[in-house]
Amino acid sequence: MVTPAGSLARRGNVAERPRWKQWFDEGLLERLYAFYTEIAPTLCPTPPVIIKTDGVTPDTVLAQVAGLLFDAGLTEAAGRLTTATAPARRPELDARFAATYEALGGLESFGHPFSEAIAHRGGIVQLCQLGALHRDASGHTGLWDLLAEPERGAA
Repeated sequence: MVTPAGSLARRGNVAERPRWKQWFDEGLLERLYAFYTEIAPTLCPTPPVIIKTDGVTPDTVLAQVAGLLFDAGLTEAAGRLTTATAPARRPELDARFAATYEALGGLESFGHPFSEAIAHRGGIVQLCQLGALHRDASGHTGLWDLLAEPERGAA
């Protein structure tokens, strides 16, 4: 978790698109922060882990997560955690998703891509800031809905 002021500062304090302005409303961010830090832990049988990230490095957060995994007996998973270096540039939208991306609202609806196209169950997926697109093996492209995939239980 990051404080509302920290979240706004990390994102430049200005919404890039009109629709994104809701996520730059400090009052909304304060209510979400209060919900996740004060209310949600009391609602859950197993309270969520909250790691405050204001003023800490990614390595510090990773060390905290590794410690929690280790404490939970997941030593192998704790040992595999690594930090990733941010890409030098933002990934481009894969051309196979361009028509669907635009038809469904483009940048306004999806935000910028933050992954390259990733192979997934015989198709491909591309993750964006506000959603994800999926192209199945037959070439049908649309919103990624993992629950709608017939082989959802497959490994």
